[in-house]
Amino acid sequence: MSPLTGATVMTKQSVRIAFPTLPGEWLRSFRLRVRDENGHSCSLEELGNRLGVSWRTIHRWETGFSQPSGSDLRALADFFSLTPFQTNFIMRAFINRRAGMKANVPLFLERATRLLRTEFPAYLVDDLFYIRGWNSYAGALQIEFGPMASDTHLLASIFDTRGEYHGSTEARLRYWIQTTWAETAGFCGSPGYIRMLQELSDIPGFQERWASIPLEQDSEPSLLGAPEEVVTEDVGTYRVFMSRIYFPPFFYLREYVPTDDLANQALAGLRLKGPPTVKVDPVLHWSLR
Repeated sequence: MSPLTGATVMTKQSVRIAFPTLPGEWLRSFRLRVRDENGHSCSLEELGNRLGVSWRTIHRWETGFSQPSGSDLRALADFFSLTPFQTNFIMRAFINRRAGMKANVPLFLERATRLLRTEFPAYLVDDLFYIRGWNSYAGALQIEFGPMASDTHLLASIFDTRGEYHGSTEARLRYWIQTTWAETAGFCGSPGYIRMLQELSDIPGFQERWASIPLEQDSEPSLLGAPEEVVTEDVGTYRVFMSRIYFPPFFYLREYVPTDDLANQALAGLRLKGPPTVKVDPVLHWSLR
């Protein structure tokens, strides 16, 4: 029974929907996944009746002409039977919008450069997961990503990986798709977010995973949880520490700490040549263009 009306809850089936890039499009995709016992998708009118609003109000939410309140979003999540992971995404996509935050280019460059001068290999990843900077230790060892460009997306790099990680490549893809989907919710609909999805959509298999994997996960993965482990054949094993930096624009620092003799030897050889040099171009950060 529906917790809103006492009516029969519709079942979810796999339906072909437009690839969502806006918060309202995600609402529509959740609505179309709900079907009645005859296989019909939930209509605007039926959803409006369940929530006590007009179908025009639902349509305006889905097309971005107006925004549901927090209580409306909770009612929608209840009706759609969303998991906490999905509910968190929708709430952040509509309410916790961060795309308009003002950035300070000189301070960003100063802090990013200072952070990348760590004694370990390190990458700087922006809040949409583009790799925007790295130090020479990371560039020389190429632990994860190989030759770098300042507009490489971390997820695209992981799609290119062929079995070099601890655990399966598919499991790693699943984790990072879930993480990217959840962590970028506050930018959903922004130009940078849409550009990110357009670029990733060219990767074979991305759209199918993006549409299905995040919606099946019941708990949000955490970037700041247990450190990842990266195993390589040539330069050893590393533990990866991801730090979220709360400074407009937001970004993440990925540091690679060696955990075996081969990794320590590789890094020691680089340290003999001196401290790492830094490559970072703040203009390429999506929010600074």
